[in-house]
Amino acid sequence: MRLLLPVLILALLITGVPASGQQAEARISFEFTQTPFRKAVEKVAQLGGLKCRVLDGVPDTPVSMRTQSVAPGTALRLLVRQAAAGGLTLTRTEDGYVVGIEAVDSPHRTEVPRLFPDPRLQHRVTARFERTPLRLAVKRLFEKAGTTCEVGARVPSVLLTLALEDETCWDGLLRVFDLARKEVPALRLTRQRGVYLLDLEPRDPPAPQLLETLRRRRITLAPTSLPLRAALGKIFMGSGLQFSVAPNVPDLEVSLDLRDATLEAALQALIRAAKAPGLTLSYSGDVVILEVRSRDAVDGK
Repeated sequence: MRLLLPVLILALLITGVPASGQQAEARISFEFTQTPFRKAVEKVAQLGGLKCRVLDGVPDTPVSMRTQSVAPGTALRLLVRQAAAGGLTLTRTEDGYVVGIEAVDSPHRTEVPRLFPDPRLQHRVTARFERTPLRLAVKRLFEKAGTTCEVGARVPSVLLTLALEDETCWDGLLRVFDLARKEVPALRLTRQRGVYLLDLEPRDPPAPQLLETLRRRRITLAPTSLPLRAALGKIFMGSGLQFSVAPNVPDLEVSLDLRDATLEAALQALIRAAKAPGLTLSYSGDVVILEVRSRDAVDGK
């Protein structure tokens, strides 16, 4: 199982405009490459002027993350979420933040932790799925489990082809999830009170300020060729907008020539230049999201 989850994330959460007379919240930027989790937490806390304690037992997983101009608390939440793909908690106390391990039967809905196997899913499973609908595959997988896994109504009926040979139910669940997520990048696996749920990530409607900035702010970029993520950074430079690039977006070389183009037009030009099947632009709150929704794009074909 891969412990390192390289992700390019420049922000995910909605931030508000400070009320008149209030001081704007501090913003920090950083980049980690295979940095031990505890060292990364220490650095983020130092940059943001926060106190954060990591409890014993929390794995010192290497993390890779790049952020630009995000609130310190948001940065910690993103870091904790990526460190173990779920399974960790970030609690705010009077003395600062505390990072701990989420209990299996926690009443809170949390991302399923890859590094902390559920003891109820340690029985061995042998199964073959040949273009099997996701819901049926999950039902068969959990036949002898000590809990259940529900599939949300919004999740499309993905067809899976997969062979499990004497694997734990836990490992089988993660393989089914990973395979389905190639078809549905917004798919997430969570757990609440010991029950699992496969559902789509909730998204907020785009913030009016975001849409206004995209349509009014203009950019000129001389003819150039550069990787997609670097091009995206140039488009957003100085705009104050937040964006997120999904891990399955290939960092293709793109050629751009922008003359007094709105940010909205520049983003559309970027997508056309990338020529990546399924590359999609969407919004959630005040965050611009770039992702792929096609198997061909995921596989890099």
